Amino acid sequence: MLRKISAEELERIISERKEREPLDLSGCLFEDLDLSGWDLRQINFDKSDFRNVRLNSADLSGCSASNAFFQGSSLRGGGDSARCFFAFGRFQILRYDRS
Repeated sequence: MLRKISAEELERIISERKEREPLDLSGCLFEDLDLSGWDLRQINFDKSDFRNVRLNSADLSGCSASNAFFQGSSLRGGGDSARCFFAFGRFQILRYDRS
């Protein structure tokens, strides 16, 4: 069973971590969230579900999302200087539903 993470809980988890400390949020459920522009670097999202989550212009560098499910979610960049950033990340999205 997936552990549901709210925006408030995610914000608390990120704010409490030490600088550059990797986080393990594998097997979590993120639902109906707007994480646009968030700093989500160095997080393990393996086997997590993203349902209706906006990740536009989020920094996902160094993240892992192997076997993650993205349903109704967006990963768009915006403008010239903002983008969804994946440098050195490991994403293996096997299921993606655009609905």
